[in-house]
Amino acid sequence: MKSIRTKFTLLTVCTIVIAVIIVAAIAVYSINKLGNSDADEMLFHLCEAGQKNLNAYFDSAEHSVTKIAGIVEENLERTSDDQLGDHVERMRTAFEKVMYQTNGVLTYYYRIDPAVSKKIKGFWYSNPDGEGFREHEMIDMTLYDTNDTSELPWFTIPKVTGEPVWISPYITDIDEVRVISYNVPVYWKNEFIGVIGAEIDYSLMSSEVRHITLYDNGYAFIADEAGNLVYHPHIDATILTDMSRPDVPPGLLTAERHYRYTVDGEEKMGVWLPLDNGMRLHVTVPASEINRTLRKMVVQIMIASVFLLIVLSYINRRFALRLTKPLNDLTKATEQINSGNFDVELNYSGDDEVGILTKTFSNLAKNLQTEIHALAESEQASRAKSSFLSNMSHEIRTPITTVLGMNEIISRETNDETILGYCDNIRIAGNNLLGIINDILDFSKIEAGKMELIPASYSLKDLIGDLYSMLQIRAGDKGLSLRLDIDPHLPKELVGDALRIKQVITNLLTNAIKYTEKGSVTFKVALKEKDEKKATIYVAVIDTGIGIKEEEMYKLFEKFDRLDTKRTKTIEGTGLGLAITRKLLVMMGTDIDAKSTYNVGSTFSFILEQEISDPAEIGQLDEKTVSIKDHMRLQSFSFVAPDSHILIVDDTPMNLEVIKGLLKPTQIQITTATSGAECIELFSANFYDLVFLDYRMPQMNGVETLNALKEKVPEKAAATPIISLTANAIQGDRERMIAAGFTDYLTKPVNISDMDAVLLKYLPENLISQATGDEAEAEDPYEGIPEEAFACSWLDPKEGVEYCGSGPMYMDALEFFANATERNANVIEKSLADGDIELYTTKVHALKSSSLSIGMKDFSARAKALELAGKSNDIETIKRDTPDFLKSYREFREDLLAILAKAAK
Repeated sequence: MKSIRTKFTLLTVCTIVIAVIIVAAIAVYSINKLGNSDADEMLFHLCEAGQKNLNAYFDSAEHSVTKIAGIVEENLERTSDDQLGDHVERMRTAFEKVMYQTNGVLTYYYRIDPAVSKKIKGFWYSNPDGEGFREHEMIDMTLYDTNDTSELPWFTIPKVTGEPVWISPYITDIDEVRVISYNVPVYWKNEFIGVIGAEIDYSLMSSEVRHITLYDNGYAFIADEAGNLVYHPHIDATILTDMSRPDVPPGLLTAERHYRYTVDGEEKMGVWLPLDNGMRLHVTVPASEINRTLRKMVVQIMIASVFLLIVLSYINRRFALRLTKPLNDLTKATEQINSGNFDVELNYSGDDEVGILTKTFSNLAKNLQTEIHALAESEQASRAKSSFLSNMSHEIRTPITTVLGMNEIISRETNDETILGYCDNIRIAGNNLLGIINDILDFSKIEAGKMELIPASYSLKDLIGDLYSMLQIRAGDKGLSLRLDIDPHLPKELVGDALRIKQVITNLLTNAIKYTEKGSVTFKVALKEKDEKKATIYVAVIDTGIGIKEEEMYKLFEKFDRLDTKRTKTIEGTGLGLAITRKLLVMMGTDIDAKSTYNVGSTFSFILEQEISDPAEIGQLDEKTVSIKDHMRLQSFSFVAPDSHILIVDDTPMNLEVIKGLLKPTQIQITTATSGAECIELFSANFYDLVFLDYRMPQMNGVETLNALKEKVPEKAAATPIISLTANAIQGDRERMIAAGFTDYLTKPVNISDMDAVLLKYLPENLISQATGDEAEAEDPYEGIPEEAFACSWLDPKEGVEYCGSGPMYMDALEFFANATERNANVIEKSLADGDIELYTTKVHALKSSSLSIGMKDFSARAKALELAGKSNDIETIKRDTPDFLKSYREFREDLLAILAKAAK
């Protein structure tokens, strides 16, 4: 295959020979045939070439301004009403990126209409000396009428016309330089706010026209459509009065682009073509000079032809080498980038098309490399955010899981109605807290519009009852009356996102109670409209509280804002409640209405449209009919399965004990494992009717464990239901678990009804019997724990029992912790000495959880601090604090062994 260099050389040589012969022949022939029509054609082509060059010049400036305008408009779409100043500051960077990529532009500016903001003026960059753009002080536009196009035409004309426009030459106020400018109006929310523009140095434009010549006395000039000169090579541009004198008689400036005219007794020929900025480029020459010049050209061409044949053939080779070298370099650079190496260096710096192509290609390579790095960083940041939300969800929900789990055990093993009432309140409040935690963790998703509503059928009576039971005690503690005003004609069951609806109403009721000092809070639900499929419901919370001042109402739904701080400074709250409430209601297709009278009270209400699941009427519902007993012990296992055998896998012994305690009434035989490896070993050697497998475990997580089971014992794994069990609350986890191959998904804290449904669904039917309802015998939760444990200042057995479930289980955990002390301490020391920070962090993470599970809260907090230091690679903190940490760890072992010895006696 011939290279482009060889092809170019052959083509050029042939072209030279043919061109010289043709030109010579044409020149001889044309001496007799060339006439006025041919002269017009020459003028036209010369004018056309000049038009192309000037248009390219204007297009460059126009393109840069249009590009900036596009960036500005895109940014304005994401700019809120109070962020115009921030928007202008961000646009400085966009201007700086674009303005250094264009030539011949004297100034760039972004001016804000003083009618929009007198404070925010914009900015003005100028490059008068070619040394670089610098910001200039701007003129005070308030001194001008910005609606009068005779003043500040670069601003007023685009404002009045609403269109991008080129402005004829004028003297700048800042640099006192003659310029022409291109200006684009900027609109924000359909309102004019300012102008983006660029001014082109008149002298640079005139330099381009000055080089358009024909023969000895032919020249070019630029005029506007009225014939007024914009540039003329024979007139001083600084003499403004002369610039108004047309060069051609006005009568000849018609639509005809070829014209003849007589000036001072001399006949001239002229051609004009329009420029993209609305002006006209004229090229003119005396008619007598055309023939004389052509005759000279014929003689010169004949002489030059022979010389050109010799010279051009000689230099063609060298020229071809020089011209094609940057193309060869570009080819190699393209291949290099295609191989994944973006470190490209191209040395050709010419200002021709190849030079521009080379510079553009280099910039493209750099930008592509930057974009790839930015994309990688963005993906890493996204993964870090997801990991953070997942970890936070797990860390927060795990202790709540324990509380709710222990609460369920207590509610099953007592017949005391008072305690059962307390348990039910704990259940309602705990579940509500979990919902709020999820909202806080997903607050960034709410802001980004990514929060999804999950509609499902719910009991309106239960929802109202839960809200009343959860908040009437709080109201009573303040001496307030919590009243219900419930329409008896409301449908019994509706379809909607009950968790979000409950969260909205909880926020409103909680606020009403917090800001009411005396009187009452009324919770009202009324039916406004109803058909066969949908019901429109009016919900209101009415209080006799402190009210809101009229001048502060506008701040009511601002995030992290508090009203009337003198009176509310002692009231707890983040200031997020009403902001989240409004966002959730907007997602539901409605909004909140607030009415308030200062020192009298407030009413917060909204109208909600819900699908009807059960059209039966809810009936009479008031403070007397909604009692705590209606909501007690709603969740209990409906079966026993003493012959069934399940495997529970979780890396936290505390979680295993809680689940075992909860499942105690079912009489199911339970085997536990604390790691993926142990799960694989047990599952391979035994038969289980069902497996609960935790997702978040060290070394081998739940998905990895599941894949190993399917690989080692595929038939058994396929026949056994394997349920994902996790404390994570991040949206999308369920889909990921099911896609990973789990049979089903269950979240922690364990919901009895959900656990009951899962077990009934997947356990063999022949192993399940209906529960008899026998009550468990009461047990002493601290049985087997010696008094020395309670006397220990750094140990809290009561908290440990809450995690472990019973006294004997707690003592087993205490023994395990003590026996593992020396081994764990040695691993931590060795990992630090070897520089294995990942293993170090994993071990202190495990120690954090295990110490907390036996009631060593302070020691657990120290372990957590070292874990965070490991995650952030804070080597200085790790080396400083680890020795004292391990010293305390080993000293605790001696005390624990003494407690265990006392318990053994």
